[in-house]
Amino acid sequence: MKFTDKQDRAIFIRRTTVDDCGATIPFRRTMLAERLPYIMAGEDPTPESQREFIERHQGEGKILLSAWDSDAIVGLCGATRKENEQQRHIAVLGISVAKSHRGSGIGTQLLQALIDWARETGVRRLSLEMIEGNPAERLYERMGFEHEGIQRQAHCHEGRYMDVVVMARLFL
Repeated sequence: MKFTDKQDRAIFIRRTTVDDCGATIPFRRTMLAERLPYIMAGEDPTPESQREFIERHQGEGKILLSAWDSDAIVGLCGATRKENEQQRHIAVLGISVAKSHRGSGIGTQLLQALIDWARETGVRRLSLEMIEGNPAERLYERMGFEHEGIQRQAHCHEGRYMDVVVMARLFL
């Protein structure tokens, strides 16, 4: 899917493949360098770790979408369905957009594509967890996600304990 963002940049969204693992490395490094409390910290990405990450999102009940500005990834959005029989109707999502491209509509487009995938594959519940204060909360609300609860002090960032907000969108 191709669209023009709010800064008049041509952005292309597609499924991520293992051939893209090299392009995920600079994106992940940029995200980690921000050291924001709502961006999950991790090890410095390697080709092997990024290949494993992409492979975990391949196959039935899984998806990883990437947003591209020219030859650079500027956003990732993925979901994985639960595997046990009682929860197979649930998919858990994660999304991140490069600072240089936030507020330009890329998050909306990625999330809409993920919602379309969820509907097409029979997902009845799309859920997420976010750290309190995450500015993407407005996006989630606008896209139909509702607050379900708070996990108090469930995240620690640089010695500061923070709440985790649980949100979900149901497809009935």
